Amino acid sequence: MSENILFSIIIPVYNTGKYLNRCFDSVLSQTFKNWEVIIVDDGSTDKTTIQICDEYARRDSRFKVFHKKNEGLLLTRVYGREHACGQYFCTLDSDDYWHHKLLEKVNHVIIQSECDVVLFRYRRKGTRRNAASPKLFKNGEVITPNEIKKIIYHLFTDSHLNNLCLKVVKASLMKDEDNMSSFADVIYGEDLLQSVPVLLKAKKIYYLNKILYYYCNNPKSITRKPADDEKYWMQYNNSVKIYTEILRLLKIYIRNEEIYLYLYYKCLFIIRLTYAKGYMAFQKDDEKRKRYLTAVLDDNIIQTAKVYINERDFKFRERILCKKLKEGTLIDWMLKNEG
Repeated sequence: MSENILFSIIIPVYNTGKYLNRCFDSVLSQTFKNWEVIIVDDGSTDKTTIQICDEYARRDSRFKVFHKKNEGLLLTRVYGREHACGQYFCTLDSDDYWHHKLLEKVNHVIIQSECDVVLFRYRRKGTRRNAASPKLFKNGEVITPNEIKKIIYHLFTDSHLNNLCLKVVKASLMKDEDNMSSFADVIYGEDLLQSVPVLLKAKKIYYLNKILYYYCNNPKSITRKPADDEKYWMQYNNSVKIYTEILRLLKIYIRNEEIYLYLYYKCLFIIRLTYAKGYMAFQKDDEKRKRYLTAVLDDNIIQTAKVYINERDFKFRERILCKKLKEGTLIDWMLKNEG
């Protein structure tokens, strides 16, 4: 690993030519200059996308472009890290962009705290409110393994800590990551899957209460795909794979099960309810509804969750559903009352 490059910026690209200049220029405008960009073209079919990537590589030697077959976002990020030389890894999605002082501020934090991970905030762009992400911790708060419950709480109760793009990570925490090839088909929740091991392994996590990332609304993004049967079944299947792997990681890195099992299963139940309710609103066929609800709310994972969740710890509406789950009547109740 080169000692000369501090930050490796991994930018996966797939047919986002419309946004690339803004994304790449936000890196070029950084006030801190010790970086490299690893552009990984994930088999783009749009000629403009390919041309822009190659143009920036010709213009500035710090931009390195790799063209490969289409494998999806998760494996494309892994590919980028395998070709990176920096001491810290950053992730930037090609339809988003950075504050011009992001690397300067992060570098200052690293020098000050010698941390493994720096977390920061984002602002949505292109929406009606352009809302900022909520403040999760105090500015400058340093979280150590003894306080890992704070991290787990946010990982499993909201999505504001999940995004890999909101983290600058010491390269050594990601260089030895497990083989991700078995998760090639995961397209919902890949950020959570890649964030969990990093946050569990880190010895020191620094929270920078600054909005440094601009998350832009892209109507063609996979997560914006209109509701259909395929999307809901894919979300469920992804959830099974991701949460099975997360539980494995939790057992490795956290010895006290009481710290994480309650939050883990409570969150998993809420996520499954969200999928189920969304499917109920989209799908009007009663037979298809029952088949989906049976899979999502009555598989082995949910059966295990019954042991750990308590209806008293849910809000009123979810409290009823939790009670019905424990009684074994949840699916019939939802088919009758949620339709």
